[in-house]
Amino acid sequence: MEDAKEIVDYCANEACGAEINIGQPVYKVGHELVCCGRCLVAKLGAKTVDPLRLLGWWTLSTPSRTKSTCTRSVTARRSK
Repeated sequence: MEDAKEIVDYCANEACGAEINIGQPVYKVGHELVCCGRCLVAKLGAKTVDPLRLLGWWTLSTPSRTKSTCTRSVTARRSK
């Protein structure tokens, strides 16, 4: 069982650099390995965003008698 502790690589996420051992589940990015999902997201440069802001939908409005000034508003619906 000594092979299970053998280090084969180090995490490609520069902020982590954790040891990667034989038998450990890892993610591959190109030719590099990362040790976990958090390091995968960091290595890819992904960021958390608000999808409504990303699409330009700044407000959610409910139906009303006043006209919305936002041309890309969405009507929120209640489920029955």
